[in-house]
Formats: sequence, C-alpha cells, structure tokens
Amino acid sequence: MAEHFFGYGKWDAPFWFIGTEAAMDNDGIDSITSRFQSWQRLGRANAAMRNTRCRLATEAMMDSFESIISTLLEADNYWVRRSFKVKVTREEKRQVGKHSIPRPEIDLLALRFSKNEVIAFEVKSFLDSPGVRLADLQKKHDVQEGMYKLFTSRNYREVVLARLKQDLIDQGMATSKTTVKLGLAAGKVYQRKSEPHMTQSMLIREYMEKNNFVFWSPEEIRSKIEVLAKPGSGYQNDPAIMTAKILTRGGIPSLV
Repeated sequence: MAEHFFGYGKWDAPFWFIGTEAAMDNDGIDSITSRFQSWQRLGRANAAMRNTRCRLATEAMMDSFESIISTLLEADNYWVRRSFKVKVTREEKRQVGKHSIPRPEIDLLALRFSKNEVIAFEVKSFLDSPGVRLADLQKKHDVQEGMYKLFTSRNYREVVLARLKQDLIDQGMATSKTTVKLGLAAGKVYQRKSEPHMTQSMLIREYMEKNNFVFWSPEEIRSKIEVLAKPGSGYQNDPAIMTAKILTRGGIPSLV
C-alpha cells in the first residue's frame, strides 16, 4: 500500500515539498537525498532546490532554539558548551554493542561549578512534529536505537556519561566528585486534545525526575524567556531572547 503513496495534495500542483517524517532523527534527514533523486527522475527536479531552502530554514530555526536554551542556561549561572563530542573508546563501543558508532554528541553541556554539576542536555525543538511523547521516553532498549538513545538504553547512557565525565576531568573541567546528569529541553510536548493543558508535561517531568533526569518543558522555557525579556534583565536585547520573543508572539506551537 505504502509503495503507491506519494504524499498529500494534488499530483499536478506547481510545488511539491519533500522532507522527513515527523520526529525523525538524523537517519531520516539523510534519507532526503534519495527522495530528491526519486522525484528528479519523475521530472520534479526543481522540487529539490525548493525543499533545500525549506530545510535550511528549518535547520536555522533548530539552531536558534539551541541558542535560546543556551542563553537560558547561562542566565541560570551555567557555563555552556555546544555540540560536545564524547570520545568513546573501542572497548566502550564494544560494551554498547556497536563497534562502529560515531562519537556521541551532546547538544548542550551545562556546567555549574558552584554545585559541581554537569547536565548533558538533549535539545529538541520539534518545530514540525507532534512533540515529545512520554511513551517514547519510557521505552527500554538493550542496544541503543531511536531518537532518545541516552534515555532509553541504560547501558549506553552509563557508558557515554562515564566517558563524558572522564573527558571533562582530562580537560580540567570536572573532578571525580562532579555529578553528571542527563537532561532534555523540549520545545513541544505531545498533548491529547481530551486532556487538560500541561498534563503530558507534568507526566514527563514526574517520569524524568524519578529517573534522575532533568526536564525543561515548553511552559518552563517560555516562562524563563518572559523573565529575561523584561527591561532591566540585561538580556532583553540578546539575539536569542529577541528571536524567542518573535517566535512566542507569532504563535509558534513549539513555544506556546
């Protein structure tokens, strides 16, 4: 059935937009190339260029969301490093069951020296998806897979966070007593229409805290933005906060 499905809309429409399925990770993004080639063979060559522009715009928005979270963390007295790659060894790759995995990359690494604490944040804007689902975070995998690998595979998480801590010690950014936690900052949470507002955010927070994870919900992110956007905060003219104000005023669903 799926092999005869080409998408929604009209076959003779002047524009077609090609992209990943909602909530797909990097594997989904990489598959766009083969989709472009298929459409080009069907005479839709210009669709590739138009979608490339759309994709670049989406990636820019995702990058902006990371910048927003980074600024909020800095305002909370964290030192922040972006796109921190963890140097897992060959032996550690064998321990997690995959010998050829790329180095795990942490979206945002937040260090608070006063607490001797490090939070490894996964940052998910979910601009074009239903949002984070509690059921996806609750999955359990012996070998890491899917979008939430560090949350759903205990073995993978323990190996990566232990190596992360050692990398930070080697760089003089942590000590043997430093606490390393995993965190998730989500721009959107899947909410059933039949449920009261924020129900899923509260359930996700309860689950995350129970497992010693940190969770920043869309509501919490918005609240932090509103505080920093006020005159006299010192951040009201910060590019990331200005971007966030535009997104929230424009009704972008990832922050409302």
